[in-house]
Amino acid sequence: MTATLLSAAGTLADHGESALIAAIVERFTTPQPLDVGIGDDGAVFRHPQPVVAVADAMMEGVHFDRAWSPAATIGRKLVAVNVSDIAAMGGVPTYALFTASLPKDLPWSWVLSLLDGVAAEATRVGMTVCGGDVTGSPGPVCLSLSVLGRLVSDKPLLRRSARVGQSVYVTGSLGGSALGLSVLQTGLPRAELVPSAIEAHRTPTPRLREGAALSRWFGVGACMDLSDGLAQDASRLAAASGVRLELDLDRLPPHPGLALVSPDRATHFMLHGGEDYELLFTGDGPPPCHATCIGEVVAGAGIGWLRSGKPVALTVDVGFSHF
Repeated sequence: MTATLLSAAGTLADHGESALIAAIVERFTTPQPLDVGIGDDGAVFRHPQPVVAVADAMMEGVHFDRAWSPAATIGRKLVAVNVSDIAAMGGVPTYALFTASLPKDLPWSWVLSLLDGVAAEATRVGMTVCGGDVTGSPGPVCLSLSVLGRLVSDKPLLRRSARVGQSVYVTGSLGGSALGLSVLQTGLPRAELVPSAIEAHRTPTPRLREGAALSRWFGVGACMDLSDGLAQDASRLAAASGVRLELDLDRLPPHPGLALVSPDRATHFMLHGGEDYELLFTGDGPPPCHATCIGEVVAGAGIGWLRSGKPVALTVDVGFSHF
């Protein structure tokens, strides 16, 4: 019996592992060709070289809460955060392995919606989910994706390639995801006033086009995606490159919804909120994609912050940390 013929009622335990696997097989299409797909002990495919590989996990209570994130958005986000790493390396996603540890009392309809979200986002970015694993969980939902991709150009984008004299850029806007999470947690400001912030938190958009354009740009230096907040991630890029970044707080591109919160709170969200999944990069001259120049690369180490053209010291905040 295929998943489409099974009722969406009941729990995961009522339907069992075979039905879960059938639902997975039915939903995961194959934009990329496979010699052997889901159903054997492993997938077989032919992959162009070189290969970029990433893996990211999402844990209930750490990365999402079922109380305010629908299952489909959780599935889409799992794909997006992994593909964002591929984009930051100058790659295009091709194949993925999906792993889910799920409590047996999960509503079956929730499980199907989760799979729909994973499948929809994978299809949107042209990626084939070719296998993985499913297990029971005695506690929270735990999801993981391992993604392979091909590089757009001969060399990957790296964190260690910033050069003194380059400018520092960021794509998109900052602080939207943190604002969206705050709205979901507290109800303020009202959700209907900032729907794009909630969307930024639930279903971020990996910057694949921008990453591809940067990988072909002769002037590109270092690049990474912003997952743990600008302050923390910029420090990582500076350390990897052995340089100092002078960043101007007045130039940071705020998410439009931040106009509804205090200036201090807006700055905190932009610097430390995390999960923006924009690209932070350095380069010589105007970049080949829409981005905001927020500073310069200079000799030294660490990060220097400017406001109104003068150095300022920020309150210490390490951003998001798992441990």
